[in-house]
Amino acid sequence: MVKTKISILMLLALSFLLMIVSGAFAAGTVKAIGNLISVEEDGTVVIEENGVEKGYLVSSSAEILDSKGRRTSVSIFPLPSRVSFEYKYTKKGFEITFLQEIVQ
Repeated sequence: MVKTKISILMLLALSFLLMIVSGAFAAGTVKAIGNLISVEEDGTVVIEENGVEKGYLVSSSAEILDSKGRRTSVSIFPLPSRVSFEYKYTKKGFEITFLQEIVQ
């Protein structure tokens, strides 16, 4: 009887973990805040998050907003700029789908 209860609890725990992991991968879009420190000629940007610099592609359909909420180009942002952004992983790599300058 005790082994059956333990087996059922382990099965429920594994099912729960599987649900969490599959949900995390299915979600796709990640929200983050960082410092935009570089805009490269090839269309990528470098954003520093928690002391780590990471390069991102900027999607051609990305919504890019200035600190007042107006649509703009990422090349207009003063560097470094505090930004809020959303990205997802694609075949090309990490790709930004939303980027907004944060007033400092």
